[in-house]
Amino acid sequence: MAQRIFFGAIAISIIFGLFSADAFLSSLPTFAGTLLDRGSFLPIAMAIVSMMAVSELAKMCRAIGAHPSQMWASISCTVLVISPWFSAAGLLGDGPTNLEAIHLQYFLVGIALLVGGFVSLLRKDVTTGLSDVASTWLLIIYGGLLPSFLVIMRCDSALPGPIGAWSVLCIVIVCKVSDIGAYFTGSCVGRTPLIPHVSPKKSIEGTLGGIAVSALVSLALFKFHADTLLAANHAVEGSMRARQLLQIHQITSLYARMTWSQALIFGVVMSVVGQLGDLLESVFKRSARVKDSAHLVPGFGGVLDMVDSPFAVAPVAWFLLTRWWQVL
Repeated sequence: MAQRIFFGAIAISIIFGLFSADAFLSSLPTFAGTLLDRGSFLPIAMAIVSMMAVSELAKMCRAIGAHPSQMWASISCTVLVISPWFSAAGLLGDGPTNLEAIHLQYFLVGIALLVGGFVSLLRKDVTTGLSDVASTWLLIIYGGLLPSFLVIMRCDSALPGPIGAWSVLCIVIVCKVSDIGAYFTGSCVGRTPLIPHVSPKKSIEGTLGGIAVSALVSLALFKFHADTLLAANHAVEGSMRARQLLQIHQITSLYARMTWSQALIFGVVMSVVGQLGDLLESVFKRSARVKDSAHLVPGFGGVLDMVDSPFAVAPVAWFLLTRWWQVL
């Protein structure tokens, strides 16, 4: 557990630093016009993470006898993740949160899937063609389309400058604290197996603990957003305390238009969907007969083991925040 806590703290520091750098750059006048205003480190980092996740998932596919077109899947995922960034900067048309611009993503997915299928025509042995094409499509959808929704929200024209970066950070925080809550609750009081044939160590108690932690953290971020502005107004103008309070207020901007009940529901939904995403990856690993997707980070496994829940919540968070509640 000590190793897990140590490397977890390092990972948290790196992630927060990445979001902070992206937010800082987007707050400065730049030579790149609106491009860096809509993102910098985050879209690039997401593309790198996407390719690493594709590599790990492709390895699991090969372990069960499938032969996905990994190179094409990696290219497709990179395009899918990066395209909202250029779209938001006006280089590919409308801003990505417009439904018309979402159609661009669907077009790119369609082309990626078609070419991914056509690649199988070049192979001399097509006896495993069905599993090869299906696994290629899985890489494109799972490793490219799902995380692209996080980039879409980062580059949202309604979230200019650093606000987009901080909003995505809040989504990731609410999602990942569920993993932490489920892990410690399950370790302490977990007795009832959740789905033992998929993940023997996961318990119902741990699942409920994860949901509770995400809901509480989401409500806390909602309260921070309201309270910090009020406190900043009573602090000495220009003082360090006032600047710190305003910084926290900006970081929690995701909650600016939410009600407390929406903040609660958001935490619950992010936890449930995130844990389902974790279970889905457990199905992949169980099928490939591996414990972790890779051995990149001691105590955590590979990239896919760390991003399975954020990838899963990305499209749900986008729909909930931009289309249903329309708080972004």
